Amino acid sequence: MIFKSRFIFILAAGLFFFISTGISFYSIYKEVRSITLTAKSEFGPDPVIALLSLVQSENFSFRDRNRAVWALGQIGDKRALPVLMGLDIQTATRDGLDPDQHIVKYTVEKAIDQIEGFIITRWMYEFL
Repeated sequence: MIFKSRFIFILAAGLFFFISTGISFYSIYKEVRSITLTAKSEFGPDPVIALLSLVQSENFSFRDRNRAVWALGQIGDKRALPVLMGLDIQTATRDGLDPDQHIVKYTVEKAIDQIEGFIITRWMYEFL
Protein backbone atom coordinates (compact mmCIF):
# COMPACT_ATOMS: atom_id res chain seq x y z
CA MET A 1 0.00 0.00 0.00
CA ILE A 2 2.77 2.46 0.91
CA PHE A 3 4.69 1.48 -2.21
CA LYS A 4 1.64 2.15 -4.37
CA SER A 5 0.99 5.60 -2.87
CA ARG A 6 4.69 6.56 -3.23
CA PHE A 7 4.67 5.34 -6.81
CA ILE A 8 1.59 7.43 -7.60
CA PHE A 9 3.15 10.48 -5.90
CA ILE A 10 6.42 10.09 -7.83
CA LEU A 11 4.53 9.54 -11.07
CA ALA A 12 2.40 12.64 -10.48
CA ALA A 13 5.43 14.76 -9.56
CA GLY A 14 7.30 13.58 -12.67
CA LEU A 15 4.30 14.27 -14.86
CA PHE A 16 3.94 17.75 -13.37
CA PHE A 17 7.64 18.43 -13.95
CA PHE A 18 7.53 17.36 -17.60
CA ILE A 19 4.33 19.27 -18.34
CA SER A 20 5.56 22.48 -16.67
CA THR A 21 8.94 22.19 -18.43
CA GLY A 22 7.19 21.69 -21.76
CA ILE A 23 5.02 24.75 -21.17
CA SER A 24 8.08 26.82 -20.25
CA PHE A 25 9.96 25.67 -23.36
CA TYR A 26 6.97 26.45 -25.55
CA SER A 27 6.60 29.91 -24.03
CA ILE A 28 10.27 30.69 -24.69
CA TYR A 29 10.00 29.33 -28.23
CA LYS A 30 6.93 31.49 -28.95
CA GLU A 31 8.75 34.66 -27.87
CA VAL A 32 11.84 33.86 -29.94
CA ARG A 33 9.70 32.93 -32.94
CA SER A 34 7.63 36.11 -32.65
CA ILE A 35 10.55 38.54 -32.78
CA THR A 36 12.31 36.39 -35.39
CA LEU A 37 9.28 36.51 -37.70
CA THR A 38 9.17 40.29 -37.31
CA ALA A 39 12.86 40.52 -38.20
CA LYS A 40 12.60 38.09 -41.13
CA SER A 41 9.66 39.98 -42.63
CA GLU A 42 11.77 43.13 -42.69
CA PHE A 43 15.31 41.87 -43.32
CA GLY A 44 15.20 38.53 -45.11
CA PRO A 45 15.05 34.78 -44.52
CA ASP A 46 18.16 34.13 -42.38
CA PRO A 47 16.94 34.42 -38.77
CA VAL A 48 20.29 35.42 -37.27
CA ILE A 49 21.08 38.04 -39.93
CA ALA A 50 17.54 39.39 -39.68
CA LEU A 51 17.72 39.66 -35.88
CA LEU A 52 21.12 41.34 -36.07
CA SER A 53 19.72 43.83 -38.57
CA LEU A 54 16.77 44.53 -36.28
CA VAL A 55 19.10 45.11 -33.31
CA GLN A 56 21.06 47.67 -35.33
CA SER A 57 18.02 49.34 -36.90
CA GLU A 58 16.87 52.70 -35.60
CA ASN A 59 13.43 52.03 -37.13
CA PHE A 60 12.46 49.66 -34.30
CA SER A 61 11.71 50.44 -30.67
CA PHE A 62 14.30 49.72 -28.03
CA ARG A 63 11.93 47.11 -26.62
CA ASP A 64 11.96 45.18 -29.93
CA ARG A 65 15.71 45.60 -30.20
CA ASN A 66 16.14 44.20 -26.67
CA ARG A 67 13.87 41.28 -27.55
CA ALA A 68 16.04 40.60 -30.62
CA VAL A 69 19.19 40.63 -28.48
CA TRP A 70 17.54 38.14 -26.10
CA ALA A 71 16.45 35.94 -29.02
CA LEU A 72 19.99 35.90 -30.41
CA GLY A 73 21.18 34.62 -27.06
CA GLN A 74 18.54 31.91 -27.10
CA ILE A 75 19.44 30.84 -30.64
CA GLY A 76 23.12 30.79 -29.77
CA ASP A 77 24.64 31.40 -33.20
CA LYS A 78 28.22 32.64 -32.90
CA ARG A 79 27.74 34.95 -35.91
CA ALA A 80 25.96 37.30 -33.50
CA LEU A 81 28.97 37.78 -31.22
CA PRO A 82 30.76 40.61 -33.09
CA VAL A 83 27.62 42.75 -33.22
CA LEU A 84 26.62 41.99 -29.63
CA MET A 85 30.11 42.68 -28.37
CA GLY A 86 30.04 45.97 -30.24
CA LEU A 87 26.74 46.82 -28.57
CA ASP A 88 28.17 45.90 -25.20
CA ILE A 89 30.95 48.43 -25.71
CA GLN A 90 29.09 51.20 -27.57
CA THR A 91 25.32 51.17 -27.17
CA ALA A 92 24.69 49.40 -23.89
CA THR A 93 26.88 51.56 -21.68
CA ARG A 94 24.16 52.44 -19.17
CA ASP A 95 23.22 50.02 -16.43
CA GLY A 96 19.58 51.03 -16.53
CA LEU A 97 16.91 48.37 -16.81
CA ASP A 98 14.32 50.23 -18.87
CA PRO A 99 14.08 48.36 -22.20
CA ASP A 100 11.98 51.19 -23.67
CA GLN A 101 14.77 53.77 -23.34
CA HIS A 102 17.92 51.97 -24.48
CA ILE A 103 19.47 48.59 -25.12
CA VAL A 104 19.89 47.06 -21.68
CA LYS A 105 23.47 46.15 -20.84
CA TYR A 106 22.42 43.09 -18.83
CA THR A 107 20.46 41.71 -21.80
CA VAL A 108 23.50 42.05 -24.07
CA GLU A 109 25.86 40.48 -21.53
CA LYS A 110 23.49 37.60 -20.89
CA ALA A 111 23.04 36.96 -24.64
CA ILE A 112 26.82 36.86 -25.10
CA ASP A 113 27.17 34.43 -22.17
CA GLN A 114 24.44 32.21 -23.62
CA ILE A 115 26.07 32.13 -27.06
CA GLU A 116 29.44 31.28 -25.58
CA GLY A 117 27.95 28.73 -23.20
CA PHE A 118 25.18 26.15 -23.16
CA ILE A 119 21.46 26.66 -23.35
CA ILE A 120 19.10 23.73 -23.02
CA THR A 121 16.47 25.16 -25.37
CA ARG A 122 18.85 25.83 -28.31
CA TRP A 123 17.63 22.74 -30.21
CA MET A 124 14.18 24.33 -30.63
CA TYR A 125 15.37 26.98 -33.06
CA GLU A 126 16.75 24.78 -35.84
CA PHE A 127 13.72 25.44 -38.06
CA LEU A 128 13.01 29.14 -37.48
